[in-house]
Parts: sequence; structure tokens; C-alpha cells
Amino acid sequence: MNIINYTEKEKIFFDILFFLIAIFPISLLLGSAIINILIIIIDLLFLYIFFKKKEFKLENKISFYILLIFWVSLLVNLIYSSDFVNSFSRCVGFIRFAILALAIQFFIENSSSKKMNKVFLTWSIIFFIVSFDLIFEFIMGFNLFGNTSYMPGRLSSFLGDELKIGHYYLAFNLLAISLVYYYFKNNTLLYFILFSTTFISLIIGERANFIKFIFMTFFFTYLFEKKNFYFKSILIFLIIFFLSIFISINNASKERFWVMFGSIVIEKKNISKMINSTPYGGHWNAAWEIFNDNKIFGVGLKNYRKVSGEQKYYNKDVLYSKSRQTTHPHQLHLEFLSETGIFGFIFFAYMVISSIIVGSKNYIKSRNLYCLSSLLFFCASTLSILPAGSFFTTYGAAIFWINYGVFMAKTNKFY
Repeated sequence: MNIINYTEKEKIFFDILFFLIAIFPISLLLGSAIINILIIIIDLLFLYIFFKKKEFKLENKISFYILLIFWVSLLVNLIYSSDFVNSFSRCVGFIRFAILALAIQFFIENSSSKKMNKVFLTWSIIFFIVSFDLIFEFIMGFNLFGNTSYMPGRLSSFLGDELKIGHYYLAFNLLAISLVYYYFKNNTLLYFILFSTTFISLIIGERANFIKFIFMTFFFTYLFEKKNFYFKSILIFLIIFFLSIFISINNASKERFWVMFGSIVIEKKNISKMINSTPYGGHWNAAWEIFNDNKIFGVGLKNYRKVSGEQKYYNKDVLYSKSRQTTHPHQLHLEFLSETGIFGFIFFAYMVISSIIVGSKNYIKSRNLYCLSSLLFFCASTLSILPAGSFFTTYGAAIFWINYGVFMAKTNKFY
């Protein structure tokens, strides 16, 4: 599609779409209402341009079919939900995230290099402001706006009482580093920023996101250029060594990563016993038992929060079983198994595997680091067995699907 062929009105709509995508990461710091408003506006702008400009052919977009099949599976699952009304908004409302992903892909594939670079530059600036704020909070005990974390060893930054900034940091870190690499072509600077952001991810205090962060950083370091493997190995070893020393001497980090996690793993000498001795054990055990009782279709989206409280899901052998009832199981695969059963999990697996194949092909063909960054985030989010937020909540889903749109886009013009 050629933007030159747009009418003046269409160019205005495209420019508004560009602006909203550029500032989208700010909405993630302002709450679900703002996020949803921006998503709806972006979706409507995309749909308007799509229906006006017939050159954008959805039948040629494999991402469209992947998302359509996945959404239809959610609608089918809705029929078998144990509480249709409770599941309805989540199943039907998923379409806004699918359109958001297509809108991001559409914008990347059809915008000019200048506009695309401005988007990633804006995202990176916001990311580095958040990085500075996290360092400030770590040193001062409160962030630039005076927010303080209610939990020792955790940072909240601009999100205040919501301790989930680690997910945000995970999602935009490699995208920002890719931009720095493209702008400066300086490996020393890239390695310094990789080390700095890894340290910041550690002090945020979110264990699962930090482990995913290490996974993403490891693969990005080896894949962004095919050379200096020996040096990279030494660098990764030194980073791990430094972080280990920091954890041992910093009381907050030692409590979070050793006392509450590492020492328990060594003491229990059994993964199952270790999990059952943590709060996640209560959630995970209940989710697994719910799945066993509802193997084919689960209990329906958003229904774990209702069913998990039933007395039959109490397990005296699980330390935190009494606190098992919560909004979601805090583990992605168990969320799908308990709420959508084998049926829904198969379509989720189809979406994940087919998307990874397409994204990998896009990266191999273009060697585009933005594509690689978002693909690694997608893999870390979907393949991990670590604790995670709900797949369908506004905050987490918005972060997930904008990254999806980035790595599914076929382009290399914005180097």
C-alpha cells in the first residue's frame, strides 16, 4: 500500500493512528480504562483505513487467520462455559486485542521508515524514563511521583500499588536496545545497556519476570550478530556472577531470590513439594483439579475465580490451599487448561506454534532486531512454566498483542 495514494482525510487518520501507537506505552502506566480507550480508537482507525483502502488484503495475512481461528475457539468454548454471562465479555472482548495486533502489523508494513523509527524512538524514550524512575525508587524508596511499594524488595514505579512493572520492563527492553544498536552501531554501548537493564530487572523484584528477562537477554546476545561468541559467553558469565554477588549482599534481593525461592528449592529437593509450599501451589493445584473435572472444555474463561473456591478443591497437603481462590491460576498453561480444557489448549498451542514459525521466518529473512525482540518476548511469555499474570487482562494482553503485531509484520525498511 502506498501512503501517497491516500486522500487528505485518510492521511489525517493515518497520522492519528501513528501518534496513538507511538504513545501507547504511556497508557500502560495509566490504568485499564485509558488502555482500553486507546485500543478501541486504534482499532476503529485501522478498520476505517482498511475498509477504505482495499489494497490491504487480509486474505494474504496469515496472522489474520491465526487470530480468527483462535478467537472462534474462544467463542465455541463460551457455549460450554459453566457461567455464560461471566465468560461472555472476556470471550467476545478478545476481538479488540486481535484487531490491535493487526493494526500494529498494518502500520509497520505500510508506514514510512521515518514514521516507524519515530514510533520505536518514542517507545524507547518512555522505556528509559521508566528505567531512570526505577533506579530513583530503588535509591530513594519512592519514585519520581512519590509512589512507594507496599512490599519490601519490590518496585512499583509509575504503577503505584500495582506491582507489575516487571512485565512492562520485560516487554520493551529489547525493543529499546535494538533501537540503540541501530542508531549508534556500538556494541560496547549495547552490552552496557543490556547489563544495566538486567540489573534493573533484578531490583524490580519480580522473580518470574527476571528469569524470563535472563532468557530473552541470553538469546538476544547470541543472535543479534553472528560473531564474538567467546566474548559473549564471558560477558554473560560475568553478568550472572555480578548479579549473584549483589543478591548475596543486598538484603531485599537476598530475601526475594534466596530466602523465598532458592533456599526452598534446595531444602525441598523436590519440585512438586517446593511448589506446594508456596502461595502459587494453592492456585496451581486447584487449577489442575478443576481441569481434571472438566477436561474437554474447562469451566469457561473468567470462571476459575468462582470455581476454585469450592470446598472440593481444598487440598490439605498443599500449604496455601486455603488461599487458592483468586482471579486466575497465575500460570498461563494452567489458566487455559482449567478454563478452556483440552479443546481450548489445543487452539492456544496452534496459535503459539504457528506464530513462532511465522515470526522466525520473518526474522531469518530480514534479520530485523525489532522482530527478534518481540518474538523472544512472545516465546518467553507463552513457553514458560513460570508464574504469570492472566492472559486476558487488559494490561497484560495489551503488552502481549502489540509485541505480536511487531514480529508478525513482514518488513525490513526501518533499519
